[in-house]
Order: sequence, then C-alpha cells, then structure tokens
Amino acid sequence: MLSELQDQIREKELNLLQAKKTIKLLETEKIELQTQLKEKDSKISKLTEELLVSKEKLKKPETKNPNDYWKRELAKKNNGLHKLQDLFRNLHFEKNIQIDKDIKNLKAIFAEEKQSVDLKLKMYSELEIQNQIKISKLEQDNLNLKSQIESYNYNELTSRISSLTSENFDIKRQLEILRKSNNLHDLALLTPDIHQISIQVHQLLLVIQSLKAGKEISLRVLFCDDEKQNISSAKQLLVDVASLKKDLGQIKDIVSDYHAEHLGFNICLTQ
Repeated sequence: MLSELQDQIREKELNLLQAKKTIKLLETEKIELQTQLKEKDSKISKLTEELLVSKEKLKKPETKNPNDYWKRELAKKNNGLHKLQDLFRNLHFEKNIQIDKDIKNLKAIFAEEKQSVDLKLKMYSELEIQNQIKISKLEQDNLNLKSQIESYNYNELTSRISSLTSENFDIKRQLEILRKSNNLHDLALLTPDIHQISIQVHQLLLVIQSLKAGKEISLRVLFCDDEKQNISSAKQLLVDVASLKKDLGQIKDIVSDYHAEHLGFNICLTQ
C-alpha cells in the first residue's frame, strides 16, 4: 500500500510539473503575441502618419486637383488600415481571453492536483509515523528481552537443571522400588498356593512309587483337602520350588520307565 501511494504521489508530481511547463509556455506565448501586437500597432501608427502626410499633400494647391485614381487608392489604403487595425485588436482581445481562460483552467487543475498530492503526503506522513511507532515498540521489546536474557543467572540455571535431574533419578528409583514391592507382594500372595501344590505333587509321587512297587495304595491321600497354611517366607518358597522340580523329575522318570516296559511287553505278546 505504501509503495502504491508513493507511485501515485510521483505521478501527481509529474503532472504538476507538466502543468507548470504548460502555463509557462502559454504565458510566453502571450508575451510574444503582445510583442507582435505592439509591432503591428507601430506599423499601423506609421501607416496612419503616412496617410496624414498624404492628406496634407492633397490639401496643397499644387495637388488640389488630384485625379480620381489616387483618391480612390488613398481611400482604400485608409480603409484597409482601419480594418487591419480592428482585426489585430480583435485578435489580440480574443487571444488574450483564450490564454487567460487556459491559464485559469490550468491553475484550477494545478490547485486540485496539489491538494490531492498534499492529502496523500499527509496520509503517507501519518502512515510513516505509525510505522515508526511500531518499529520503536519492537525495538523496545527487543531491548527488554535482551535485558532479561543478560540478567539471567546461568550458574543458577545449571544448578537448577542438575537438581531437577537428581530429583528425576530419585523418583525413578522410588518408582522401581514400588514396582518391585508390588511384584513381591503378588509373589507373597502366591507362596501359600505354591507350597500346597508342592505337597500335593509329593503325595502324587508317593502314590506312583507305591504302584510301581506293587504296594496297596489309598487314593484318599490324593483327594483330601489340606488346610492352606499361611506361608509367605521367601526361603520356604525356594524350598517348595526345589521340591517341585525334584518330584516332577521323579514322576517323569517313573512314567517313562512304565511306558518302556509296557511297550516291550506288548511287543513280546505280539511275537
């Protein structure tokens, strides 16, 4: 918008300059016409004087009876001089009127263009003031920000970052402890069940061993519900897990041997 306004102002200034040149040319032309009119008036005056001289000569006795030819020529010349004088005066009057009219019109145009340029210059000046105010405000904001940055204590900031890092590490460690505590709590809840299962697996092992040895067995041992004991010791948990592994291994061996013997017996019967 500012660029367009500047272009319009330059265009108006060029128009004003051209109008000034036109007015100057018209004024120069007017002066030249006035000079020419003076020259014509001088010639008319000279011819008028010659005419008067001729009239005086006609009044003398020796020329008292001039022939008709010279009288007619003199009358024509006198009449022509008066017409020429009237013509130049009319031309001078009309030309002056036209020049004055043109000058008046150009001055009106010049005044209108000048008013338009002055108005746009005022708008441009107001816009420039507004922009300058904005620039000053931005510069002040920049100075304030720069001052805040310079006044910042970097050592304090570094110390604060270190403190926050340490606090973050402590929080992570506490969260890990809580997580492990939750896992241990869950494991503590399962410990009695694991202990009960280890007892039942061991009883199952005893029954299988009795079957293998051909002894009488009592299935009541397998189906009885032992009272669940409240055991939460980590040491007991380790003992129960070890017992489970051992008993399950023996059960696996007995089942494997029985399967092998049973398969061999069937082969013999077939043969």
